[in-house]
Amino acid sequence: MKLVPMLALSTYAANLFPLNVQVVFGGLFGEDANKQLNLSTVHFVHKISEDASDSVLQIIGAMLKQGLLKSIQSTGISDLKLCGRLYLALGKLSKRCPDLFSSDVYLLSLLFSMLEQENRDLITDLKEGLFLMTDAYKAVLGTEDEAKLEELLLKYINKAEASPCTAVALRFSNILHPTSHLPSRYLCLLALGSGDPEVVEEAKAGLRGSEHDKLPEFEAAVQYIGKCTEERLNTPSHCYIVGTQRLPYIPLVYTEVLKFIRECLDVGLPEHVVIESERCKFMKDLLTNQPESVIRQYKSLLMTALVPAAPATLQALAMEHLVQLSASLPSTLTDITYGWCEVFLTSPHLDLRVHTAALLGIVAYTVHERPSTSEGNETQGTENGLQKAEIRSVAGVEQVDGWVDRLLKKLTDKSAKFEEKDGALLAAGYVASCASPEMAGKVITEVIRFLDTDHIAGVCGSITNCCYSLDVVPLIGLDAAQRLHQQLISLVSQCKEQKTLISLTSALGALHLHPSSLRVDQALSTLFGTSKRNLLELNFAVGKTLAVLSSGPGSRPTIPDMLVNLVQTNPTHENTFTQDILQKVVREYVLGEVRDMELQAASVWILSLLKYSTDLEKISAYKADIQHALSVLLSNKDSLTQEIASEALSLLYSTVDNSTKSHLVEMLRSTLLNETVQHKHVAMDTKIFSPEDLGKLPSSMGGGNLTTYKELCSIASDMNQPEMIYQFMHLSNNSSLWTDRLGAAFGVGHLVKSAGKELEPHLSTIIPRIYRYQFDPNVKVQQSMSNIWSIIVPKPKETVDKYLAEIVSDLKDNILHKLWRTRESCSNALGDVVRTRSYNDLVLEELPRFWELVLKLMDDIKESVRQSAAKTAEVLSKTSVSVCKVEDGARGARAISTILPVLLDTGITSRVVEVQTVAIVTVMKISDNAGPLLAPHVDVIVPAFITASANIEPKALGHITTMVSGSTEDKDKMEQARAHLAITSPLVPVIEKCIRGSELGQMESLVPRLASLAKTSVGLTPRVTLLHTVSLLAVYKQQVTCLDRGREKLSS
Repeated sequence: MKLVPMLALSTYAANLFPLNVQVVFGGLFGEDANKQLNLSTVHFVHKISEDASDSVLQIIGAMLKQGLLKSIQSTGISDLKLCGRLYLALGKLSKRCPDLFSSDVYLLSLLFSMLEQENRDLITDLKEGLFLMTDAYKAVLGTEDEAKLEELLLKYINKAEASPCTAVALRFSNILHPTSHLPSRYLCLLALGSGDPEVVEEAKAGLRGSEHDKLPEFEAAVQYIGKCTEERLNTPSHCYIVGTQRLPYIPLVYTEVLKFIRECLDVGLPEHVVIESERCKFMKDLLTNQPESVIRQYKSLLMTALVPAAPATLQALAMEHLVQLSASLPSTLTDITYGWCEVFLTSPHLDLRVHTAALLGIVAYTVHERPSTSEGNETQGTENGLQKAEIRSVAGVEQVDGWVDRLLKKLTDKSAKFEEKDGALLAAGYVASCASPEMAGKVITEVIRFLDTDHIAGVCGSITNCCYSLDVVPLIGLDAAQRLHQQLISLVSQCKEQKTLISLTSALGALHLHPSSLRVDQALSTLFGTSKRNLLELNFAVGKTLAVLSSGPGSRPTIPDMLVNLVQTNPTHENTFTQDILQKVVREYVLGEVRDMELQAASVWILSLLKYSTDLEKISAYKADIQHALSVLLSNKDSLTQEIASEALSLLYSTVDNSTKSHLVEMLRSTLLNETVQHKHVAMDTKIFSPEDLGKLPSSMGGGNLTTYKELCSIASDMNQPEMIYQFMHLSNNSSLWTDRLGAAFGVGHLVKSAGKELEPHLSTIIPRIYRYQFDPNVKVQQSMSNIWSIIVPKPKETVDKYLAEIVSDLKDNILHKLWRTRESCSNALGDVVRTRSYNDLVLEELPRFWELVLKLMDDIKESVRQSAAKTAEVLSKTSVSVCKVEDGARGARAISTILPVLLDTGITSRVVEVQTVAIVTVMKISDNAGPLLAPHVDVIVPAFITASANIEPKALGHITTMVSGSTEDKDKMEQARAHLAITSPLVPVIEKCIRGSELGQMESLVPRLASLAKTSVGLTPRVTLLHTVSLLAVYKQQVTCLDRGREKLSS
């Protein structure tokens, strides 16, 4: 009973064959076995499975497996704890002996059936045991048993109600098969509708896969899922009933099925594609290369989801994918009719109305006779001839024009609901923009009458689409255009709802896209004025509008995404907006005296200009101004502004020449490493702090904020401490310094995507800084730097190992920095390095230096730094104890010889209680593991501990002794109590251990030190400890006290 628990802790016993097998079977099935012995024996099996050598397990593995199974069957529910440990033992054994399990599918079936019937208290352990077996069954793939395993997993995944077996079966399926294995991914899709959180999580993990896994090909995914969908539709019991109609899946699963197929299509897209229009172009190439049967099957999946009774969310997603398919392959529009689309135009779901309107626009563009957008577009017209002919069989030109009349008529129908009118507005705009100019003029003339109603967003959408396609000013007349211009400006200034503002600003910009006599400067001033609204989505919308104005009519930003594969871009004139826009943004907003919200808006506008403008040569002509503006934005303290500016910097990087690229990289590197300081001019009204940074003045001093240089000088003068202004400026400079570094780190993180090779030479200096900044005391800085670290370093473990020397050097150089944030972050980072790489040779060599630095930091003036250093000291202590083991031989002896001097000379002798305590505790723990390795250091350890014993005694005892000094009897009792406390202190066992483990030659150097202490020791506790040490010498090392030289020195 007492021996087996001890064997369960011994690696040696786990490898001792055949005694280990005898212990296992005797403890499980012996005549004297009881529940406690059974449990201890199973723990011993755990130890064997974890630490026994492969050669031993090869011999006894099969016996252990049979013994565990027999014990499981005999135990049952009589002892739940024992049965749970047996399941875990079986799982651990499978990790070490996979061959014993991979050929035994029957065992897996047996365990699944047990899981289905098992007691709730045992389910967790049984599931954990089964999870451990997953790797063992990988060997089944490609063998005769693979079909049996697939059938078993499918049986439990396809159950109508989710059970514990479902999650385990999914885990097996996900691990056994790669993400490209369609049957297993399809099962994950079905499992998403189970409703069980654990099952859903496993299903998501299977669909997500690892970053190295590839999704199935689009063709294979459509064919397999299409076939399964048809089978489910033919089996009513598998269908989801919506009114009188059937869906093959529940809406949640159907939505994920469509998303999964789309992800399979996106696999063929280049990584650099980020703009939706570019995505559509590549998608056309991918879809064009697919067999006709696959396209037909894909469209069938989309049309099945668009039954009228289906949920609007599912319909919106299916309609979006149908629009993208139709824009790429117009031949798929042959069965699309206005009556079919009209049902969806009245849906309460806005996205569904928008996508349906876009689909009608595609039909109108494809069937309507329009002049070619460019002289070189004749070939495209010929290629689409058959497609147009096919579609005209369903909808002719006259019918499309009739659609517009029907839509406009609905706008004046008083009985029509809001959704019906809004859908009619959206569809009229899309169809008219793709039809004749006369039709577009008619639509705008009609819809602007509804601009003051609740349909502002729909009206603005129609105006925008028509203006992007045609010059509408001549169509509606200059007077009407001017009234519309003024009305849009007035509405932008009055409106407060963000979505409506987005529509209004887009329409305002589109109205001035073509040259006219309208006041463009008023429109630009209105667009720039939206920066004071502090609405991020609005800023992006305005940025895209500015990019449209910069690019000009007929350019890519003016073409809706769904028509990008049908319309050939052809800018019709050269505008001068680019220069005006960039100068306004850079000079007035970035370099001017504006608020932070306006700076954020400026960063969004620059990003949008770089992202959406098609004439990048014109943009890059102002690269010097843009680069300067982005460097200023990177030093802004708003993290979102820094993130946006860094993204813009990455886009700028891809458009400039090599010399500018090198300059950008060097600028970010020097800022990150604090090699450059931006000198800023300070005037009396210059803002030094934000209003919330320093709070407000007390009411006795007039109240108000402490923000500008003038206000800071005033408060310093009122307090008769003019030197405070320098402290304020130092705080501001320190804050700006960290802001600049954070901005530079954001920039580096984004440049890594496009400038990996150029940054490679600088990584040895950048990596240590980013690593350290992850441990900054500021939580926001921590989060930002952690995100940047994940971008720069795709493989953290390998990267840290590669640059470990540089990281350690950086931490040692900065851990005693003058800035407390740097000291604290270095301390935290050092603790992480030592904890995660405790057995690295470089870390072990630097442990003594780490101890010196951390012990100094534990006496820091800043409390948070002291707390951080204390935590790091705990990590150093654990690491030091683990490496100073007698089992490590020469390595352990070397570690002790380097670590002990620091702890004894610097730690134990320190006047700081915390430093002394951690040093004493560490040496005590080292003594437990080091054994005879401490002998060479006995002459140092023993005197140090005797000296340190003075601090063990509570100070209150000395004070009480002084108070009772009048009574001899009381004084004697107090001194006896103090002497007993000294002898029983935790230091004495260490001293005794050192003396007992030392040899005579090592004792000779100890005696002179003890003799010196006898003369210099002050206080009762050190003297009693010294006398006790001498008595220990007399007991364990009589030879020392018998020597004349030793006896003389001790007696003196």
